Amino acid sequence: MSFALLSLRRAGAALMLVLTACASGGGALTPPGRSSSQVLLVANFANNTVTEYAPPSPYSGSPIATVATGLDRPWGVTLDSSGDLFVANYAGDTVTEYAPPYTGNPIVTMTAGVDDPADVLIINQ
Repeated sequence: MSFALLSLRRAGAALMLVLTACASGGGALTPPGRSSSQVLLVANFANNTVTEYAPPSPYSGSPIATVATGLDRPWGVTLDSSGDLFVANYAGDTVTEYAPPYTGNPIVTMTAGVDDPADVLIINQ
């Protein structure tokens, strides 16, 4: 499974990332543990959280998940092919990884070679 970026934009101190899960060869898949093929992830730099919203667009409802542990000024977010969430923590000099449903503690905190990360990207080769 891979994820295709639908949109990315900044709104003040928040980064909004809309992803859709795609099968190799096309078609939409549901991310692990989610009831929709699209999610909106928002890195909230000022309040140290990452929030997840489900469609329908314009994503005006309440978050379906909030990551609040292990973050220090989250800036960039991405998902890997298994649905794990990676967060670049700008002030904390870390990248944290969370398993779905993203509400617990990080499963990994990366620090080696990380200095003020502004984004995180996973490239499948």
